[in-house]
Amino acid sequence: MRNKDLDQREVLLTGFARLPEKSVIFNKYNGAMVVAMRVIRTTGEIVDIESADLSAMDTQYLRELLCGEEILTDHGMERIEQLLSRNFQSSLRKPFYSGIRACKQKLEELLEDDSTRSVV
Repeated sequence: MRNKDLDQREVLLTGFARLPEKSVIFNKYNGAMVVAMRVIRTTGEIVDIESADLSAMDTQYLRELLCGEEILTDHGMERIEQLLSRNFQSSLRKPFYSGIRACKQKLEELLEDDSTRSVV
């Protein structure tokens, strides 16, 4: 895929999630977790996902679990939350999901900005 096509088709999003200050993992992760995801701009379909705060095994498993899911609809987010709840038994599950929600919000803002620019 050429860069021009990639520019129009996909977007890279990052989301931050604060960890509870009283949690055991707060200091290990400097109080926050970062999630990065590449999604199809128009649908919110996850193409790739990772977090430097997770192990290589965690990242690979979550890629296999979540790639193909979409973040733009409530149904898609509910499905992701269910998949994580059933399959990702980690104290980082909730912050990871919060990072995905932050990415969803950024994508919604981007799409709204895109539609505003095309109207003008």
